[in-house]
Amino acid sequence: MPPHEGTPSHLMVLLHGYGGCATDLLVVARSWQTRFPSLACWIPNAPDPLPHPTLSGRQWFDLTERDPREIEIGATTAAPGLIHRIEDELHRDGLDWGELILAGFSQGAMLALQIGLRHQADTEVRDVDDHFGSASPAAILSYSGRLPAPQTLDGLNIDAPVLLVHGHDDDVVEPYHSEMAAMMLAKAGASVRLELLETLGHNIDERAIRIGADFLDKIIST
Repeated sequence: MPPHEGTPSHLMVLLHGYGGCATDLLVVARSWQTRFPSLACWIPNAPDPLPHPTLSGRQWFDLTERDPREIEIGATTAAPGLIHRIEDELHRDGLDWGELILAGFSQGAMLALQIGLRHQADTEVRDVDDHFGSASPAAILSYSGRLPAPQTLDGLNIDAPVLLVHGHDDDVVEPYHSEMAAMMLAKAGASVRLELLETLGHNIDERAIRIGADFLDKIIST
């Protein structure tokens, strides 16, 4: 989705949740692009279908046990392929990692946190595989997510501000996961903001979209 006006100042990558697809986040993208006309958005579909043939939707990685080790392995394994795709989008728009905004919902939020906090990318020097080298993205937004491998915080990209939004009534990914992530990231030195929304379940509502836009207002030049 190209920016509404001119050349893009930032690329927003929006990652859908487990069992979802790219269209799930169109409302979010359109709302933010209306507020920030220079924002380009890319909403990829996850590469894999759900494992059961009767279930529709897609997944970034398998979630059968939903335990911390499975999420750590899954996010670590899924990240490189998505990073290649993101770098292609950045290159096409003439942007670098410092102009990348990562946002995701549920499983997509886990992957956004994994890539944004742990991938090493360089804005100026590329290697023979045409990869960016070491810099943080402009921002990371996690909706109803959880932090993969919270016990391993060494070497995180802590320059990017992080927004964690979670429904107080979420019974799919319990809100304590975002509370724990906020505590661990603050301990590591990251700039992190936590918003727990009353009466919200496993979803993104208008309040959550507005909170994200207000957060981005400090990052995106309109």
